[in-house]
Amino acid sequence: MLLIDAFNVLHLPEAVAVGRSLTVADLVSLLGTSRYAGQAAVLVCDGGGDGSVESPKGKHGRVKLSGVEVVFSGPDSTADDEIEDRLSLGGGSGMTVVSDDRRLRRAASRVRARSLGSGTFLSHLLEPGERSKKRPVPDFARDIPLDKYSMAHWMKEFGLTPGDLLERGGDAAEAPRPPKRAERAAPPARPDPAPKRAAPEAGLGAAKPVLPEQDLEEDPVILAALREWRGRLRLEDLDMARWLEERGREKR
Repeated sequence: MLLIDAFNVLHLPEAVAVGRSLTVADLVSLLGTSRYAGQAAVLVCDGGGDGSVESPKGKHGRVKLSGVEVVFSGPDSTADDEIEDRLSLGGGSGMTVVSDDRRLRRAASRVRARSLGSGTFLSHLLEPGERSKKRPVPDFARDIPLDKYSMAHWMKEFGLTPGDLLERGGDAAEAPRPPKRAERAAPPARPDPAPKRAAPEAGLGAAKPVLPEQDLEEDPVILAALREWRGRLRLEDLDMARWLEERGREKR
């Protein structure tokens, strides 16, 4: 169990180096996303605290907030007194006192409890790596081009729909649309091909009808993927004809 001298931590210079002064409520939040998440912790405040966590009537007592116990010493006691009382009652076994106060560190030593400096404790709370544990990325998510199943996975992962991506602001919304086929440079002129053979009559051996090709740049899912992975995914990467042609050259 952590017995934390709350104001001893909050009065450190590092507690205001994050752009504003931290509060008792901030410590509760940071505890839940740090290496101490899930560990029993008691934040002990002098008097009625700093107002960020509502104290009981009479300014003395305790409340539970996000699994963390917040204790208020009230006007007739101090946080040091409250922590020393807890050390005496608990015998110090399994307890760690967080404070730079020499009185509390000596009290912890008497009952063989551990001591942790307030600065070290605060640095643990502010470690970025501890606050953002990311789930491992599946191997298929590193493959480009992405198939429709991979796209569906990532859209579900981020809770997005094609419509959401098209309406988003920022860089994704400002990404230029792929050029229309008509706007692309015309290919160089080729010599007249040999006369085509007459098409066979319908029946056995007749050529299969050619289905019209769907424009990839008009597909909302493709558009969403191109904008979301701009710089990593190109329209050309989704051109299956190009991939088949390159594969054929490799086999020759």
